Amino acid sequence: MRRLHLVDTNTTDEGIVYSAREEAAPFVESLRSVYARELRKRAEWLARYLSETSAADLAQLISDRIGRWAVEFQGDVGPQSDRS
Repeated sequence: MRRLHLVDTNTTDEGIVYSAREEAAPFVESLRSVYARELRKRAEWLARYLSETSAADLAQLISDRIGRWAVEFQGDVGPQSDRS
């Protein structure tokens, strides 16, 4: 999306923030497939949900749902000498 100039990326104290550029709306409006319509509905739901969710609640949700997977993807932690 960045290569197509549809989003801007900004780094803040809160982390990485993505925002739609002016060119994004006409591009999204041009998508007419059933998949694109369903994806848009889900994006609208997500935007509403996030606007009603505190940063702390969102961090907890991510930790609860995704954080537990991080250990599986990270593998062993610690110096090489600690591994068998």
